Amino acid sequence: MLRTRSLYTPAVMLLAALLTLTGCVANPIASLTSSTSTADANLPASQTATPTLPPAPTTAALQQTPIVILQPTMPVPTELADDFNDQNFPAAQLIIYSPGPNSRVSSPLSVSAYAKPGDQGKVTLQLWGEDGRLIINQLSKLSQDSGWATFASEFPFEINSGGESTELTLTSFDSDGRKIAVSSVPLILMQVGDSEIESSSFGKQTFVITTPKLLSSIKGGVVHLQGYAHSVSSAPLIVELIKANGGIVASKQVTLKATPTGEDYVAFKTDLSYSVDKATDVRLSIRQMNDKTPLVDLALSSQLNTLLP
Repeated sequence: MLRTRSLYTPAVMLLAALLTLTGCVANPIASLTSSTSTADANLPASQTATPTLPPAPTTAALQQTPIVILQPTMPVPTELADDFNDQNFPAAQLIIYSPGPNSRVSSPLSVSAYAKPGDQGKVTLQLWGEDGRLIINQLSKLSQDSGWATFASEFPFEINSGGESTELTLTSFDSDGRKIAVSSVPLILMQVGDSEIESSSFGKQTFVITTPKLLSSIKGGVVHLQGYAHSVSSAPLIVELIKANGGIVASKQVTLKATPTGEDYVAFKTDLSYSVDKATDVRLSIRQMNDKTPLVDLALSSQLNTLLP
């Protein structure tokens, strides 16, 4: 009976080893016994040959929205204006820095703003037509990591006339839905033509309350209000004490004097009578509306206070 000889006799194995060492041929034994690819052979033992997949898109990346949320690209505006009657004026909590006032804009409208967001980081961007209609209404939720956030939005629009005067407003709200601040810029929308973007010229708080102090308690049935106003229209100021449920404890209109030449602010003061039967937390709000389109707030500043009987 014939015996089958192994393919790899000592002589054959020796020859194969010599050929492999001299580089004449690849190791035949390795080629028959190994299933590891060249790429796998170069990996450390702790790694596998499974290709690395790109990270799955986040929920934010999948959302289709006209708002573009950006990381802060400018420092917190901590610089104060020059002294005016020994009064420093803080930077506004909401600043629309592009487009600036009286810019002529063709579609789409591109907006860049700097904000100290309200409750849950929410701010509302709205564009009002000269007849009071709401052309754009966008609610955005911004990052609150640093307390401030820059953001940008782009909106296509259509108008029926060749041009239209509008107001772009930015608003923040507290956890009870009351307005914390409002900032605005007047714009001219154009049906055709190239946009002419003006620069922003005023970034300070519109209404500055010097009395009463923030978070102070007030008693006696009268709020003695003093402060400074940077007028944005010819309409009077509206001063209100607003409860958490939106109820108005007291309200009064204040007519401003003419702003002194060369100054940004004019001083004002008034007394606001109120009646409460227990300690009541309120938001002291000062706002000024569009004199041509009522019910559109162009500027608003506020603070929290407590009313005592």
